[in-house]
Amino acid sequence: MSTLPATTSNLPIFTEAEQAVWQALITSERPSIEAIPEDLSAENVWLYLNVVTKGLSRAQQAVSRLKPFLGRILMLVRQHKHLYEQQGYTTFSEFITRGVPELFNISRPEAWNCIKVAEQLNFLPADKMEQMGFSKLNLLATALKRSTQEGMSVDMVQTKRDYWVAAAESSTTTVKQLAEKIETETQGDKGELSTKALMIYVAEDVWNRWHEFVGLAEIQAYCDSDSEGVILARLMDECETEWLAKVHDAERG
Repeated sequence: MSTLPATTSNLPIFTEAEQAVWQALITSERPSIEAIPEDLSAENVWLYLNVVTKGLSRAQQAVSRLKPFLGRILMLVRQHKHLYEQQGYTTFSEFITRGVPELFNISRPEAWNCIKVAEQLNFLPADKMEQMGFSKLNLLATALKRSTQEGMSVDMVQTKRDYWVAAAESSTTTVKQLAEKIETETQGDKGELSTKALMIYVAEDVWNRWHEFVGLAEIQAYCDSDSEGVILARLMDECETEWLAKVHDAERG
């Protein structure tokens, strides 16, 4: 299907003219210079701009809606081990570390974040999650995971949920501000939740070694974390000290 379904009332709605352009663009196999020619009228340039930006907005909202569903599905896969064993993976951790990227092109951190959101925010309706966006959902799940514990009273858990959901829903609170609030109020390290994506192009064997390395239970235990970012930071800390010591020793002869 070439149209995006209007799943919620807050999705951008295409006019009849915009729908025709959307159909043409989404089904086109031509290069962009041909699909959107130089001699396009100024009026149509603006029309195409509206169409593409609305389409991107709808796609982003679809991501926010679908990622929690992905997390829930992965939770169920964990209960049916034969599903990942049939694909050649012996443990659920191996399936998330290697299987999900290999089979579905979803990164390991993204898969675990989806699971965390599905576990911690299973009380939120899908439309509300979509409106918040996945970045805020991920932070909200972290806040609730840190501020609620097993054995806590139902009333206290609900109070925590209401507090953090209100903070995440606020239209005046940015993702960065929400991360800082969580770090401050849940005793996290400064900057811990203000993460950046690191993309490094490496040979396939290096990629395989890295994912095997971070998936080892012994490495995760040593670093007291299964987070790739934490493991990388620990690796750099220890390598920096050792490598600089070797350089200084060599300089001294």
